[in-house]
Amino acid sequence: VKLIEDVAQAFGAKINGHYAGTFGHIGCFSFMPAKQLGSCGELGGLCTNDINLFNQANAVKTYGTFLDENDNTAYYNQFTHGFNYKASALNAVFLRLQLKYFDKNIQKVINNAKKLNDYIKNNISFLKPQFIQDGYEHVYHFYRVQCLPEALGLDNAGILREVLTEILKKEGLSTRLYQEHPIYLQKIFNQVHQNTYPWAYNEQYIDLYKQNYSNASNPNALDVINCSFALGGSGSAPHYLYSDKIINLYIKGLEKLKNNTDAIKQLYKEKKTYIAPYENDCVKLSDTKGVYKGEK
Repeated sequence: VKLIEDVAQAFGAKINGHYAGTFGHIGCFSFMPAKQLGSCGELGGLCTNDINLFNQANAVKTYGTFLDENDNTAYYNQFTHGFNYKASALNAVFLRLQLKYFDKNIQKVINNAKKLNDYIKNNISFLKPQFIQDGYEHVYHFYRVQCLPEALGLDNAGILREVLTEILKKEGLSTRLYQEHPIYLQKIFNQVHQNTYPWAYNEQYIDLYKQNYSNASNPNALDVINCSFALGGSGSAPHYLYSDKIINLYIKGLEKLKNNTDAIKQLYKEKKTYIAPYENDCVKLSDTKGVYKGEK
């Protein structure tokens, strides 16, 4: 079994001292500007310690051509299906400079996230900060918190989340839900055509497929959407965590939440209904690019 790691949002993260992306046969990374290690445009990369996989990846990247330093005639000989996926020189130079300072910069992110963790854990009973398992080093592409309505004698995490994010917005502190539409409900996964894209299926199991791709079969995914939110606005991750000043402002806003729980409860009671983001007629695929206006 080949293990391919998707490390798009976790460059620099570690498990027991080993970097994410180095456990499998191939680790795949994203270096677009909003990532921990960001270039000045669209860019990605992979790593492997298997020379054969490395050569195959190089071939796919470069028109299906295997490059042989000892045989110049092989240069334009295509051996497989390939693409033109070579990085631009400008992106590569920019990324190289970012990599030089990565350890120092990511430590700022980790320190400020820990500051938020400690403050919330010790002061805000109705929010649960990020949990970091022993041996794990998080690099916080997003800083997400969970709402705990029961701590205020309430019962709907979605309504509490809406109230808290609205209050923080009025304080000038941006938040985001991000990916508030579960993958299995996106349009592509509801286009079931036998033996064609996106997958082939056995007709006798069609009812099971439909059951698996339903809300009833995915309560944890929906719970995350309903009860949590991330600090920082659209496109900010993880860069707002570089700033001590910004983190102090968030803590100041959280302090106001802690000191005004009666007002929070009142605003909660004023909200008569709660409609989960994935239940809207026009589903919002992400909070970065607006609303999907196609068919249901």
